[in-house]
Amino acid sequence: MLRELYDSFELRGHGGSHRCLVLQPMYMTLLEMMRLNPRPFDLPLLKMTLKRLLLALDYLHTEANVIHTDLKTDNVMLSLEETTMLADFADKEIRHPILRKSIDGTRTIYQSRQFRRPLRGKSFGLPILWSSHPL
Repeated sequence: MLRELYDSFELRGHGGSHRCLVLQPMYMTLLEMMRLNPRPFDLPLLKMTLKRLLLALDYLHTEANVIHTDLKTDNVMLSLEETTMLADFADKEIRHPILRKSIDGTRTIYQSRQFRRPLRGKSFGLPILWSSHPL
């Protein structure tokens, strides 16, 4: 019920050293979903989402001794359940690379790319709480 941290590494550059996190891929935040559909929850879905959030918060508090101090809709994400979405994303990047610009020849800024919507008959993933605290 918490976003998984797969790995981390240090990246050294002109601006110093930066810790990079390799995280579980996610589809979108609840805030983004609510922008698409202002009433995204029926009662059973709302109950399931709240139960998962409360269980995640309980784990953070009792097992990790962490208090989540920034609980909001853009810190609750939907997991990526349809595995073909990653392959489709990579294929699209190969065929049509996203826009990027170079800054002073030392840094590159990449434009974001959205995942496609789940295929017909597939659903968005489960709600997952994002905590930036390394567990």
